[in-house]
Amino acid sequence: MPSGVTTLIQVALAVIVGLILLVFMLPTIMPIMVKFTYPYVHDKMYDKDQKQRED
Repeated sequence: MPSGVTTLIQVALAVIVGLILLVFMLPTIMPIMVKFTYPYVHDKMYDKDQKQRED
């Protein structure tokens, strides 16, 4: 093979694997990070759970 082809293939595989990880990991991680960043924003399920605990 010509010089640099193996390196080019390795870089291309790394980019493809990185994009696949982003496609699957980003939608699962972003809601978790939003919950950690804004812990005081309550949704309806949280309010309902709190009301049940008070009763």
